[in-house]
Amino acid sequence: MLYHCGTLTYTKVGLDGLFAFLLWGDFCYTIMQTVVPSILPLKLKSLGASNLTLGIIMTAMPSLLNMTVCPYASFKSDRCRSRFGRRLPFIFFTLPFLCLSLVGLGYGEAIANFLRGQIEWIAQGSPAAATLLVLGLFMTAYQFFDMFVASVFCYVFNDVVPVALLGRFLGAFRIVGGLAAALYNYFIFKYAESHMSIIFLGSAALYFAGIGAMCLFVKEGKYPPLDEAEKKASRGFAGVKSFFSESFS
Repeated sequence: MLYHCGTLTYTKVGLDGLFAFLLWGDFCYTIMQTVVPSILPLKLKSLGASNLTLGIIMTAMPSLLNMTVCPYASFKSDRCRSRFGRRLPFIFFTLPFLCLSLVGLGYGEAIANFLRGQIEWIAQGSPAAATLLVLGLFMTAYQFFDMFVASVFCYVFNDVVPVALLGRFLGAFRIVGGLAAALYNYFIFKYAESHMSIIFLGSAALYFAGIGAMCLFVKEGKYPPLDEAEKKASRGFAGVKSFFSESFS
């Protein structure tokens, strides 16, 4: 029996492989997204960060990026026609930057200490202030690149999973996501304060392996080409106008 989704055709074995790589990517993505908001506030508090600083780093900045980067990534991915697909390129090309941001969050204190020995104006402040600055910068970078992934991740499923099996897949997707969060909270979170750097490093490695495999082995089909009117409406000033009109009106 063959299964179809747009221009894609799967055998039973091919469909099993598709589900496996998508769910493996989901597992690794969920772990990565669980680590940052669960551990970073603990580190910020230990450095003496005020509630205002905590709110800016953990809430205000992500919300601002969510209002701007997410609709932009959605707008651009809808119109993307690369040979790798329209969603997966946004996930793949942010992969190294997200992993570097996670490593930076894990080793922010060591990086801050190094910078204090190299840059005079940073050395004039306290070690805690330097670490807060470094963590804030890496958190902003992490959130910026993660918004591109969050904007298109679930839309990959609509583009590659046969419609007749989409509900079944989404059920498995929810189970895997819940299982990933439960395993993290039970086995790993108790080491958050004592092994923070290792946890961030591990989450970066896991994310690289899981999302990298998903991007390599999951293939998107071919999409209808954009007509001239759509191309014109997505370029230059007309593209800016279309973006704001479609995203915020």
